[in-house]
Formats: sequence, C-alpha cells, structure tokens
Amino acid sequence: MAKKKNDETKLTNSMGQLVSGIVPNGGQTKSGSLSPNKINDSFSLALQVRSEYITLNYPLLSQLYQQFGFIQALIEVPVLDAFRGGLKFSAYEKKVVLPTEKKRHRFFKFWNEDDKKTDKVGEQIRFEEEQAKRRQEWEKEQVKADEKLKKSDDSYFRDEISREDIRRIEIYLRRDETWKKLQQALFWKRLFGGAGIVILDGRNPQTELDLEKINEDTPLEFYVTDNWELSNTNRDSTSGLASVDWLSDTPFMLRGHAIHKSRVILFKGKEFPPLYRPVARGWGMSILEPLVRTMNKSIKNENVIFELLDEAKTDIFSLYGLNDAMQDEDATSAITKRIAYAEQLKNYMKALLLDSEDNYAQKQIHFNGLSDLKIDSRVDMAADARITMNKLYGTSPAGFNSGEADRETYADTVEAEIRIPSESAIIKILEVVGRKVLGKTLDFDIEWASLIRTSEYEMEKSKTLKLANLNEANMFGRITNKEWQEAVNKYNLLGIDVAYKEEFVADPMAKQVFKPGFGGK
Repeated sequence: MAKKKNDETKLTNSMGQLVSGIVPNGGQTKSGSLSPNKINDSFSLALQVRSEYITLNYPLLSQLYQQFGFIQALIEVPVLDAFRGGLKFSAYEKKVVLPTEKKRHRFFKFWNEDDKKTDKVGEQIRFEEEQAKRRQEWEKEQVKADEKLKKSDDSYFRDEISREDIRRIEIYLRRDETWKKLQQALFWKRLFGGAGIVILDGRNPQTELDLEKINEDTPLEFYVTDNWELSNTNRDSTSGLASVDWLSDTPFMLRGHAIHKSRVILFKGKEFPPLYRPVARGWGMSILEPLVRTMNKSIKNENVIFELLDEAKTDIFSLYGLNDAMQDEDATSAITKRIAYAEQLKNYMKALLLDSEDNYAQKQIHFNGLSDLKIDSRVDMAADARITMNKLYGTSPAGFNSGEADRETYADTVEAEIRIPSESAIIKILEVVGRKVLGKTLDFDIEWASLIRTSEYEMEKSKTLKLANLNEANMFGRITNKEWQEAVNKYNLLGIDVAYKEEFVADPMAKQVFKPGFGGK
C-alpha cells in the first residue's frame, strides 16, 4: 500500500505535470507564443487576423487623427507633397464643326438641287463638264481635310484660350482656396476611405448640375465632406456605414437634403477584397486598416519607454527595524517624515544624514538598446505606409545614403496614389470654374510639377536650353514669332511676359531684321 502511494506521489510531482501546468493547450502560453512545432500552421496565422474593421469606427479614426502626430503625417504629407510646386494647366475652347449637308442630284450627290437641266445636247455636255470640275475640286478639298485629320492635331478642333484667361482662372482658384478644399477631401479619403466635394450653385441640389447655367453671377461653392456624412450615417455609431442606393439619381445626403449624384465629386479609398466589399457599402478602406498591428507595436514601444523613464532612478532606504515600526501608526508617520527630510537634504544640500544602522542605495536603469527598438518600430511603420522615414518622422538619411533612391520611390508612390487618381476630380473642378469665370465650356490639360526638387542651377540650365531651341527654330522659320512668344511666356523662360512683334531682330549688333515669312511670322 505504501509503495503504491509513493508511485502516485512521483507521478504527481513529475516534470511532465509541471510543464503541462505552465504551458497548457498543447504548447501555447498565455502570452500567445507557440512552440516551434506549431509555428508552421495556418491556424497560428489565423490567430493574428482581426475580426473588426477600423474603417467602420468613425470616432476612433477621428481621435487617432486628432491626437497622434505620426498619423496626421501619414494622412497629410503625401497629399501636400503631390500639390507642392503648384499645378499648371492649359485650357481649350471646343470648336463646333457643323455637319456638311449633302444634296442629292441625278448625276453626283454633291450637286445642288437648283442646277438647271436642259434637253439640248450642247448645254448638257457643258453642264457635265462643269460638274466634273466641281467634283475634282471637291475631292482635292477632301484629301486636304483627310491629311489634316491624320495629323491628329488638337488645334484643328480646339482653340487654346489666352494666357490672361488662364490667369483669371488661377486668381479665382487662389481666392476661393479651391486646391486647399481638394486637399482636405483627399485627407478624408485616406483617413475614412471615402470623401466628396459637393458643387453648390444656388439651385435645388436634387436637380442635375447644368454647366451651361453657371455664369459669373452664380453663387458657386465647393463643400467638402466625408463618406459618413454623404451616406447619412450616425457618426457616434461604431456599427458601420449606412447603405447607399448607388443606382438612384440622388443617392447622397447633406445636412438632411438629398443631393444629385452629378453634383458630387467622389473620392474612394482602396477597395476591400471582394469577399468583404459589402462591409464598406461601396466605399473604400482607410489607409490605417493594414497598419493597426504596426501602430499598436509603435505605441506600446513608446509606453514602455515612458514607464522606464519614470523608473530611471530609484532611491532605496534600508531602515533598521522598519517592519516592526510599520505596525504602529505614529512610528509610520515618523518614518515618512524622516524620508521626506532626507530627500530634501539630498536635493538641496547634496548631503544625506543617516543612522549607522541604516543604509541608502540608488538604482539606475540603463537605456542601452531602446534607440534600436524605436528605430525598428519606425522602419516597420514606414514600410507598411510606403512613406520614407524622413517624410514621416523628419529624420535624415543615415550613413552614406544620400536618400535619392528613397525620394524616387516615394515620388512614384505619390504619383500612383495621389496624383493620377485625383486628375478626374481636378478637371471637373476646372470645368465648373471655367464656366464661372469665363462663361465657356473648356477642355483642360494638366501638368504636374516635378516631385523631385532640382537646384536653381539646373532649373536655369534647362530654361537656357529651351530658349536656345526656340530661337533656332524661329530663325530657320520652323515656328512663327507668335508661337515663339507663346512658348516663352508659357514656360516663363525670360521671367517676364514677352509682347508679340511682327518683326524679329535676331542679332541687334548686326541690325539684321527678319521680316514676316522669313524666320518670323
């Protein structure tokens, strides 16, 4: 009986029992770490997937944007860099080409109906000869027109508006802060996954936007909003966006008023995968959606550093008979005062008075490795957000790296994620402003400034080369004086606006004048 009891005791106190108590559930600890034989498992990967979406939590997104500086940088810096250096555009007025009316005739369908017919043989022969000449002339004109069409010259269909009209549009855009509103819409698109600019012209917002009715007296306004307001969703809710009837003519709401879809310039974030696309109700996802894990890591590292700073230096007082004294209330109060006096002496007098039975020590924490931990966290955030560290955190390139490769990669990201998707919205805004300022329906071509800054020397060198090419082309009669003047003013090659002149002096010292038709107009 005793032997059996000893066997049971050994079984209870075995190493297997100890391990099973410390590491339950087949090798998974309370902290979530796994034994090596469980790492290569899809279930282990599934444990790291979140079941909720930060895109559907409007209050949390707003608070993160408001309280965390690096999240503001994630949202704003790429958009601000996309519009750095300004935006240049050219405008063209559409030419209305009336269709050619073709009249029927018994011989040739381009003959006129009023051509007189005769039964006399001589007059009939002369009539047919005259019509044959008309046909030859008409065919020559058609050949010339076809050749002009083959050149695909936009100026054949459109007239470019003057530089003064372009300036009038630019002045209105600056006064109305239109580009600032567009940037704000792009902020909300990146943060919430969707945004919109509502075009208000003083008419019923439920009606379709008619550009032809917009003129200089129209009270035009661009109102920036987010997808939560457009879908009429309760912003205090965390249950997600309300559904939108995308097939309706008035699918959006603004302050209780239905808005026609032609009045809203939409901005949508990156789409959810098809399996979870219904969750967003037709909108996109926030750029913070794939960054939740990295943000938690960064914030936890910061919290650890704060806690270590509080415990960086700790004073330890070893007092004789402390445990016995803590049993008496008066003795406890006396010890408290004694410690307070000791701290005051240490801080102000740089000295400390203790009993020979007492002891004092100071514990200090060393921060070796914390800087590397912080750098690793920043690298992960920059990699997941596809933004360079110097843009996100303001750090300079380390080592022998000049940062040129990082700038080119970042420029490609801004071009693909900000500039190209926003071009359609920019053209729509310019069309509305063109009607407001000039009263014309215009086509626009957009030209972005370079994202990679060049030195003043390189800029002046480029201008000098362009001006030399223009001068040479003008001197040999390849371009006219008018075209030379327009190109110089368009690219600001001389720093001033050049007036058009019929005569062009190529060499002032030689007084050689090129008349129109030779190196000139």
